[in-house]
Amino acid sequence: MLDDLALFVHIAKAGSLNKAALQQALPPATVTRRLQKLEQQLKCRLINRSARQFKLTLEGKKLFDDCSYLVESLQERTDLFESSVNELSGKIRLLAATNLAIGPLNQVWSTFMAKYQEIELEFILDDKVDNFLATQADFAVRVGPQQSSELYQKRIGSVKTILVASQSYIDRYGIPKTPEDLDNHLFVVGSYLKNWPLQNKDDKSQFNFHPETPRAIANELSLIKKLTLEGLGISLLPVSEITPELTRGQLIQVLPAWAGMDRNIYLIWGNGKLLTRRAKLLIDHLTAYVQSMPGLQGQVPDLTSA
Repeated sequence: MLDDLALFVHIAKAGSLNKAALQQALPPATVTRRLQKLEQQLKCRLINRSARQFKLTLEGKKLFDDCSYLVESLQERTDLFESSVNELSGKIRLLAATNLAIGPLNQVWSTFMAKYQEIELEFILDDKVDNFLATQADFAVRVGPQQSSELYQKRIGSVKTILVASQSYIDRYGIPKTPEDLDNHLFVVGSYLKNWPLQNKDDKSQFNFHPETPRAIANELSLIKKLTLEGLGISLLPVSEITPELTRGQLIQVLPAWAGMDRNIYLIWGNGKLLTRRAKLLIDHLTAYVQSMPGLQGQVPDLTSA
């Protein structure tokens, strides 16, 4: 009824159904039908209309006098709201996996804020997404697909996982030559990935390895990397988290012909949610950055010339 009431106010101001239809970009038949519907709901005639006459009834004039200000005020507030949604200022609330936000994506935030200095970023660093809607975040950056019909998901990249060890570990325990040799080694394992499905990059053969009695288990990638750097064992880590250490030789790739599962990167927001212009700009900026980085597109750095 509210939409039809607003249309009635437009009709009364226009002084003609046809003029109102033109101003509102509606078919004349639709304007007539909606006016008739409103009259039926209110159980009174609002406008006396014919080919030669257009005049508000007493009831129509009273309704117009009572409601025109309210309709105009609501339109003004709606216009202001739409302007605030589309302006390049204000806050973006972002839910992000901790290691992504402070690791491979850390440069995205500063370059975006340097470009859009009136936009404020609020980070919620959380490795779980089951409370996404409760956080009222604009969108989230996550590794792996989410099992929820309430969320829209867009894949923007992927990260290889590879086996690595420190030089000190290799000097002490040697380096495995085949996947079967892993049985004779020590491991640092992520609690989120206790089973290591490996694939040969050449012949695509599979080898499923389960690290028995690991030296350490952690649910935080940065701690797994630290313990691996300290020589406590072999670990399976995403390339994006260890590229500097690989380049400097602090970590050595183990079984380079084999790799773990790809970790896909997703942008996530509420299914059916309309994003603000500023959130769309950050999504575009983030997507362009991820797609420009080989390590975030499933590639492993070539260290043969290092």
